[in-house]
Amino acid sequence: MDYSIGTVTALNPVIGYDKSTELAAEAMKTGRGIMELVRERKVLTEAQIAEVLNPAAMTGQRPS
Repeated sequence: MDYSIGTVTALNPVIGYDKSTELAAEAMKTGRGIMELVRERKVLTEAQIAEVLNPAAMTGQRPS
């Protein structure tokens, strides 16, 4: 998941379209992973990353 360009789809609602597009373009250009760039640029904290990439959150499920 760290290297998948598709990960920006999950990040888009949190970081916005412009930032997502910028990260995707850089990842494609450099061959680096999306999450590598997110962490390097401190776009999200580790806690935010865990929350956004939580499978339940990604599928629209809410805790019961």
